[in-house]
Order: sequence, then C-alpha cells, then structure tokens
Amino acid sequence: MMQNTGCYRSTLQIPYKGMSFAYLEEAKEYYSSYAKRTGFSIRTNTSCRSAITREMQKVHFVCNKEGFGRKRIVAQFDGCKKRKREKMLYINCKTSMVAKLIGSRWQIIYFMAEHNHDLVVKPSLKKFQRSHKGIPTKDKDFIVFLHGC
Repeated sequence: MMQNTGCYRSTLQIPYKGMSFAYLEEAKEYYSSYAKRTGFSIRTNTSCRSAITREMQKVHFVCNKEGFGRKRIVAQFDGCKKRKREKMLYINCKTSMVAKLIGSRWQIIYFMAEHNHDLVVKPSLKKFQRSHKGIPTKDKDFIVFLHGC
C-alpha cells in the first residue's frame, strides 16, 4: 500500500521522488496506471539484483519510446501476398521512473515526466498500448472459474 494515502486509485497523482510502496508490483502498477491515464506505454529498462541474496534492488521503468532506432519496414508473407509492416519508432523519450529498495520499502528515487512525442489522448485507444493490453485479473479469474464448470 502506498504511504500517506488511503485509496490511491480514485485520486491518482503524479509520482514524485520519495514516494514509497510496500512491494515492487505496487510501484509498477501505480506507474502503469499513471501512464495509462496520461497516454503512454511503459516498459522495464534495467534492473539490479543483490549479488548475495539475488533479490531485486533497483528497477528503471521507461516510456516505451525510450532509446534510439529508426523505423524499418519488414516484409511478411501472409499466404501468397507480401505485406509490409512498420516496426515501432524509438525517439529517445526521457520519461522514466526509478524505484529502489530502501530498508523494507520501495522508494521512487528518480522521476522525469517530460515526453518528446505526442501522447494518446483518446480514451478508447489507450487500451491498445503494449503495457496496458491484457485481460484484467477479475475477468481472468471469472474465465478460469467458468472453464472449471
């Protein structure tokens, strides 16, 4: 659970340096929900583990368009037709968040919120971004329940 707030889902705020979480999954979920609301997708860039205990010590989350790369057209065969698909364009977006395990809590030690690309503003399109795809856990549990009948 996040520190200093009761129900953080209804009043989701911008992450800030010093914000703490009990678990890494909470920090990732919080940043992912912030990203979805803002209109970008996230991914894990790097992570560090302890050499002795092999526990995760630090995780760097970035915008999905972070890094360098150029748009390439890749030819794919679909039956007998040749289709051309565009690979994703990386444009070195600097938006990121670093969470570090300090004591027994995960704290945000770095946060940058500046994008150098357009964000998705249409709510109906946000669910198609890579980090926001998937079946919600409640629906997945319901499907598993129905499958067992």
